[in-house]
Amino acid sequence: DESGTGSKNRYLEALHGCVNKLKEQNREIVMLRYSKEMSSKQISEQMGVSANVVYKSIAKIHYLLQECVEKTLSAWELT
Repeated sequence: DESGTGSKNRYLEALHGCVNKLKEQNREIVMLRYSKEMSSKQISEQMGVSANVVYKSIAKIHYLLQECVEKTLSAWELT
């Protein structure tokens, strides 16, 4: 089904744009967590912050990205 692939590609495109809008530290956390598949503990050790800070940051990042992607996709629907 082509429409499913198209919407997935648009979602990924929106997500990529939203990740690029994150603050540098948050982008780094996303990269370590999802590209390198590191745990919160591993990320905290690498970045020199507590695992709790990383855990809370990931939750906040998820929220920010979800909001951004929804806004981006809605804006694209209107164009």
